[in-house]
Amino acid sequence: VLTGFCACISLGAALIQRRLRGRTDVARASLAAAGNLIQAQFMYDYSGRAPFDEPSGREVKGWGPFYACYSASDQWLFLAAPDEGRAVLERVPEFSGLGDLDDDGLVSALSERFAQEPFAHWTAAIPSGSTTVMALGSLHATRDDAIQLDHNEHIDIAKATFRAVRHTKHPMGRWVDLVAPNAVRPANAAITIPGPAPKYGADTVKVLTQLGYGPNEIEALIGEGHAGTSWSDKYLPE
Repeated sequence: VLTGFCACISLGAALIQRRLRGRTDVARASLAAAGNLIQAQFMYDYSGRAPFDEPSGREVKGWGPFYACYSASDQWLFLAAPDEGRAVLERVPEFSGLGDLDDDGLVSALSERFAQEPFAHWTAAIPSGSTTVMALGSLHATRDDAIQLDHNEHIDIAKATFRAVRHTKHPMGRWVDLVAPNAVRPANAAITIPGPAPKYGADTVKVLTQLGYGPNEIEALIGEGHAGTSWSDKYLPE
């Protein structure tokens, strides 16, 4: 989303330059640069700066006892109680007697309690709300659970945090799964799922014709490598 905003700003700057200076420009945006930009606040040190206390390292399972991964008796889960915090200990019988522990002791005790029951037990004990438990699985399983087919006329992605759309008739010659555009979900407007973009070069002949080139000239341009009707043999390079 941030990269999209960067692209809009870049495009706006190019249009202003064309209006003021009469010349065009190329507008670019970088996903990697936008990622660095959003983390920039954590990259500077100065006098009086608060300690950098974000959890890090290969063994980190979360941010404190109430926002962390735990292993149930049959699979891993994630406990999310950032707002309720210690109050969840009072309303879940399985957590009784843990209220006096400090955070480190609480992580250890919760790990032992969660390991005693399967995931299904904990979804019933901690019903979804301000506090919830979520199963941890593979990216493939997450995608498959959220998949929507592009030919389905009743795709609803507005209420979900994550959805994937399977484009069954993609120009590359096979189906392609893409993340649905529901990073921003308006309350009073529909989210349009765009179709796949045409293959690179699909409109080359049409554009050159509109520019006044004849069939023989176009064929020569393509034959000499000055123009192309394809970026690669397939829609997407491998």
